[in-house]
Amino acid sequence: MALGSRTGSSAPGEPQLEPVPETAFDQLEPSVAQLLRSGQAELDQMLLQTHDPAELAGKFGSQGVLYFSHDLPAAARACFENAQRLAPEDFRWPYYLGHVYLELARLPRSIESFERAWKLKPDYLPTPIHLARVYLRQRPLERAEQLLNQVLAKNPELAAAYVELGQLALARKDYPHAVELLERALRLAPQASAIHYPLGLAFRGLGDLKRAAEFLGRRGATEAPLEDPLIEDAREATIGELVHGQRGNEAFVRGEFELAVEEFKQAVAANPDSSRARGNLAAALARSGNIEAALRQLEQALALDPDNLQANLTYGTLLAQRGRDAEATTYYRKALSIQPELKDAHFNLANALLRLGETGPAAKHFQNVLELDPANSVARYGLGVALVRTQRWPEAAAALEQAFAEQPDSQLFGNTLVRLLAACPDDSVRDGERAFKLADQLVRKERSLQNAEILAMALAEVGRFAEAVKLQENALNAVRDTGPKELEARLAANLALYRAERPCRTP
Repeated sequence: MALGSRTGSSAPGEPQLEPVPETAFDQLEPSVAQLLRSGQAELDQMLLQTHDPAELAGKFGSQGVLYFSHDLPAAARACFENAQRLAPEDFRWPYYLGHVYLELARLPRSIESFERAWKLKPDYLPTPIHLARVYLRQRPLERAEQLLNQVLAKNPELAAAYVELGQLALARKDYPHAVELLERALRLAPQASAIHYPLGLAFRGLGDLKRAAEFLGRRGATEAPLEDPLIEDAREATIGELVHGQRGNEAFVRGEFELAVEEFKQAVAANPDSSRARGNLAAALARSGNIEAALRQLEQALALDPDNLQANLTYGTLLAQRGRDAEATTYYRKALSIQPELKDAHFNLANALLRLGETGPAAKHFQNVLELDPANSVARYGLGVALVRTQRWPEAAAALEQAFAEQPDSQLFGNTLVRLLAACPDDSVRDGERAFKLADQLVRKERSLQNAEILAMALAEVGRFAEAVKLQENALNAVRDTGPKELEARLAANLALYRAERPCRTP
């Protein structure tokens, strides 16, 4: 990289400037490399042509922003240091340096830079927030607390400041105060799911394990908002598929799907031939509810790369959601040919096959899921259903019993198990008393048509036909002329059995 005649040296009375480290432009995306290379060339040319400190500071600073926004902290550091030396009263350059030194894990220099930036512009509130965060990592808690209280004196509704104070209280094991501060932050910024984790820790410190589990289970990645125009300027300076793809992924994980769509669109614009970028955009579009646009992006992604694993899986999922299970299985199988141990593909394929009536292959893929994830009770339930439909009664009962034991509050799991215990054609599996006991428990928890039907089924199995008839008549009346015809026909057929004092044998 050309460095210009004044870089690394200076005329008498002029600031000493640092050389900007060489950047391996050939390892960057072409569009990013072109942007950075041309900016550096302009900077080198300006160094040869002007001695105006303000002009040079502005150019070093703008080039530093480009390096910073594209994750090149060493080059960014040199540019911002030079801008600071040329324009020592401009708070932007020590502010950016604070972030760069933090990224480089040089915390004392980060503190020094943020302190200088805040002194130059004390009304820019992001500075003391970030400075307090660095102090919290270094553990001078008193200085962090002082900074945050000064911020709140200027803006008492700034949720981000309460979050940091809550973290400080956690560090001091002052759990009641931590809860108070973090709950206030959450009231000010209810969308900030990242607050849930420290709040859960604070409740755990208080011994309130129920609320601790509640908040720890809801932990997320969305931070409390902090308006920061300088960081936004840096974000807007970025181009290229990889940077926007990374930001899209971060937004997607946080559940900010509209923002993820915008970032992935920019990734696609930077590289229209990227199957990965189009697949990511499709996933975000689907989560935003724009299924048609998602399908179009997936078609283009797979045309560019038929072996795009995620695109195959997502395309199959969207097809299945539209009732196109036969087509979906093609893409699930393609995904499994690329990655045979992809649990989600096995699970989705199993469910699609089950809906298509291919119960034997469905059972096989549910078993594959359980080999990869033995604690997956939903897959175990699916296996039980597939085994019922293939009339492998003892294996079906074992799978459903275990699934219900793992999720005893599941009405669906319990309902299916009762059907098998009450109506299985295999005498070794059928257990009327247990079926009645479970059905009664389910009805007590939830009075529903499905539970009334299985309770009648269990009553018939234990010989209480009069009660079974009454329940079944009520259920049939509830669906007659309004419910699905298939359900009405099933209820009517079983009612005829109970009136004839015969139990059901169709689970």
